[in-house]
Amino acid sequence: MEQMYQSTHEIQLEKEKAQVIQYEYWKRQYEKRFLRAPVDGVVSGAC
Repeated sequence: MEQMYQSTHEIQLEKEKAQVIQYEYWKRQYEKRFLRAPVDGVVSGAC
């Protein structure tokens, strides 16, 4: 019985690692889609 719980726990840990990797990948993909200004502030179209 203990081996069953241990293997189930190990499977859950592997799934969690995979989720973290997927999250980081999609976070980078999301951030690539936006232009970022080098400084904070309000951008005005009037020059």
